[in-house]
Amino acid sequence: MLDMNTFPVVHPYAIEPSAHLAVDELQRVLHTHAHQTSAFRVGLAVLVALRRISCSQRVPPSALILGSPIVISATTCDVSQDSDVFPGEYEGNKVICKRLRVRTPVGERNTIAEDTWAIHEGLLWFYCQGPGVLSFLGYYIHEEAPSGTALYLVSPYQESGTLLEHLKVYKGNSRRISLIRDVVKGLDSLHEKGIIHGDIRGCNIFINEAGHALIGGFGCACLSSDRPISVSRYPGPPGSFIGSIPYQPPEHLDALRNDKFVFPSASADIYSLACLMYEMYTGLSPFHEISPRRLPSIRACHIMEAIATDRSRIPLKPDEQDLAYHENGLTSEIWALMEESWDRDAQRRPSARAIGGHPLFTDISD
Repeated sequence: MLDMNTFPVVHPYAIEPSAHLAVDELQRVLHTHAHQTSAFRVGLAVLVALRRISCSQRVPPSALILGSPIVISATTCDVSQDSDVFPGEYEGNKVICKRLRVRTPVGERNTIAEDTWAIHEGLLWFYCQGPGVLSFLGYYIHEEAPSGTALYLVSPYQESGTLLEHLKVYKGNSRRISLIRDVVKGLDSLHEKGIIHGDIRGCNIFINEAGHALIGGFGCACLSSDRPISVSRYPGPPGSFIGSIPYQPPEHLDALRNDKFVFPSASADIYSLACLMYEMYTGLSPFHEISPRRLPSIRACHIMEAIATDRSRIPLKPDEQDLAYHENGLTSEIWALMEESWDRDAQRRPSARAIGGHPLFTDISD
């Protein structure tokens, strides 16, 4: 994971010109390799260098800064633990503008940390561009009082919304398996490039105008080569350390409970993928039966405790008479794949490439 302690604090107006030149040259080289799977090791090495300089100097690559003005709504369309999301308009098109929110110990906005983490998220998001991934249009620098400038992450607005919103409108089982295939393809592409998403769940999957699923929400993303870090030493926004608790694998929850090191991995994304599939078929979040009426923070603790004390614990299997089977298309074959992806031994979980080659997904048409 990204360790902000390795980044010196630099005043935003005291940037050496050479830093701008270095960032822009590395970005140019990265763009050359970003879409070449065969050269991903070169691209990954460039990304590591670019991220270090760009984040430490708080300098986004010039090529990724949007020049035309964006009309940003004053009203949020989504608010999370550490970000505010606003609708906007850019060059006549609807867009989504995300601004991170990090507080100092006294409750003031920490714009240095906000910029650093926005640059980090945007660089990984850009590097992931390809089939199955939500487009990253770039960074937008906006003057705002009283904090000065704000750095936004900008992406195209998706009329169909998130995957779960889409399924509420388009009921029935015909869409689910093809949407899962889209997510699997996107994950395979990420993992092939050495990127771990870290927060695969319904609100981070978007549906484009063609009806295909796209992976977004890269706030928890990291490089597979990043060093592990424990929660007590984590300097970033709380919501970026680990994804939503009900979707996280047992090894992550154990590390969180005991303040051990978390090792992000492709197999952790696969566990989360199966949890996403569970919600798609049942309409319920994983472990929904655990303390459903408690506050989210308390419920998260109860889920971690339940999984820690019962090593066989997986999301509750629906009854065979449930709508998951009779209306949403859940089958014993799909459930078996989910169980395999929830294996307590992370090494035994299938890869995204292996899941993509499963007959469930190879036998369907576009």
